Amino acid sequence: MSELAMTEDNSFLIGRPWDINDINLPQDIKQTDVFREWTDSYIKLIYSCNDKNAQRHLSGWAMKNTNNHNSRILKKSCLGVVVCSNDCTAAGGRKMHLRPAICDKARQKQQKKECPNCNAPLSLLCCKGNSGYPVTNFWRQEGPYIFFQVGSETQEHAGDFIHAQFIT
Repeated sequence: MSELAMTEDNSFLIGRPWDINDINLPQDIKQTDVFREWTDSYIKLIYSCNDKNAQRHLSGWAMKNTNNHNSRILKKSCLGVVVCSNDCTAAGGRKMHLRPAICDKARQKQQKKECPNCNAPLSLLCCKGNSGYPVTNFWRQEGPYIFFQVGSETQEHAGDFIHAQFIT
């Protein structure tokens, strides 16, 4: 599906709007979406249940499974990005953006480390969406489809994190 044909609620593509919390999700899908690792803003996508990346609930953002009272929906929250407290620039002109650890204990340990570029303390820049709420991704498999919905728009820019490094 081309993004040009997509409306905010996919209503043009499937004939009616849907929400991840709907009791019944549409099954009259004409074409599924191509997997997108870096999603942002309020978006709804429908993947084939055979899509390996969708099966893994893959995201370029560092995400953590969070409590959801609906067992049919997987809810994942964005963890943010670890940055240099000096806001230093690495060789080549890139800012230091590090992917945070998923585990709480490892993430706390990570923040006690020094920037590999300038030795300043590292700091976690939380991933906040509209009104400061965490950015959440919702996944639900229904029939031959995996429905995906982003709950809010991130305030950070994905391009800054695509080449993020891992420090544990």
